[in-house]
Amino acid sequence: MSAVSRLDSRLLRWLLLPLAGVLAVSVLADAWLSRKPVTDAFDQRLLVMALALAPQVTLEAGYPALRMPPEAEQVLRSIGGEDFRFGVFDSDGRRLVGAGGLPLLSQGASAKPRFFEATEGGTALRGVVLDQTVGGVQRVRIVVAVPRARLERRLEEAIAPGLTSDLILIILTLVLV
Repeated sequence: MSAVSRLDSRLLRWLLLPLAGVLAVSVLADAWLSRKPVTDAFDQRLLVMALALAPQVTLEAGYPALRMPPEAEQVLRSIGGEDFRFGVFDSDGRRLVGAGGLPLLSQGASAKPRFFEATEGGTALRGVVLDQTVGGVQRVRIVVAVPRARLERRLEEAIAPGLTSDLILIILTLVLV
């Protein structure tokens, strides 16, 4: 083996490991950076569902009630899916109306929507809490949630194509070097 070929193989080893490391870090960074926009879009969809429920809450005999036409509920279910969970709670935390199991949430009111993760009945949930005033006097809490597995599927669907192209890029780069 000549001195040039030994030098070539040594340089190749010195280049391949750091290059593979840089490319692997790039793949991980792409996957990590993709999580936030996908999660934000998912959360916005939850918020839209909560905001769609909000105007349906009215006062009847001084007590909050949800009066939603069947068509509106059908549209909400078509957006939220069959595993969509929602609830309208009074200021004491009593559930007035809703569908599906929801976790008990802290009672502190907030002017801004709050996103949460919790487990209810063995199912991990991702949801939003929206506090509002009905009739100018009565505070209610609207909670919308779906199984967290749906967010995980969205993340996989968004990240997988990028990871595939990154892996192809890694293989091509290593072969070319």
